[in-house]
Amino acid sequence: MLKSVAVVWPCLLLLLGCAHVPSGPSPMLAPAPAVGTVLQFREVDGFSRTPLAEVELAVARSDATGIELAVRVTGEPLSGLRSGQTQRYADAWTVLEDAVYYRPQRYEPGLPLLAGPADGTRTWFRSSVTRAQPSRPEQWTALVRFAGWEDVTVPAGTYRAARYERFISFFNDDPFRWRTERRETLWYAPEVGFWVKRQLTGTYVRPPWTRTRRGGGDILREDWLVWELQAVRAPSGARTEGVPAVP
Repeated sequence: MLKSVAVVWPCLLLLLGCAHVPSGPSPMLAPAPAVGTVLQFREVDGFSRTPLAEVELAVARSDATGIELAVRVTGEPLSGLRSGQTQRYADAWTVLEDAVYYRPQRYEPGLPLLAGPADGTRTWFRSSVTRAQPSRPEQWTALVRFAGWEDVTVPAGTYRAARYERFISFFNDDPFRWRTERRETLWYAPEVGFWVKRQLTGTYVRPPWTRTRRGGGDILREDWLVWELQAVRAPSGARTEGVPAVP
């Protein structure tokens, strides 16, 4: 599902660089949840607020060599998440392999999800991204910043959360998608030790030979994906404070 728009977000790089300084320090990020922890999310279409799928992330491994989250999905997600996949991390917040961006892909070096100093300045990261099927690697540039503290409400409850913003730019290996840009926001709740809400959307430009307006660049908007925490189960079966347990 792609939505055509006449105007893209105005100068996202400028917005990220000139936004207000966050109030309060950035959080000390907790290590990944313990092995056996299960986090249950719902995937929602951000445009219509239609629930699309239930996504379960179970911590299958967490040690000095990395972290693995086993994925189970019911429903029809617009993301690339599917049952049987494994999300892999070099550490708690540096992703090596996932499928949230429509297709399973690998990052070399790993690409941080949550980073940035307390003053809200941008932190740059670059990664070579490849997929399971043969394709040329895409060179991703990601700008990440801590944007302050917010109260965020999801099905599992209301949390005081640290907001992190990511802006990603790259040239897609699809010849009909030029200058792809993605904007992502994650809300990390220290009491859960994980992000409780995450949203992703983006745009790309048509190549010149497919454009419908002379001298113009047709800009298409990608899906707007939202994940919201519904419940979490600790490995002992006890409830995590403030969060409903998975039945």
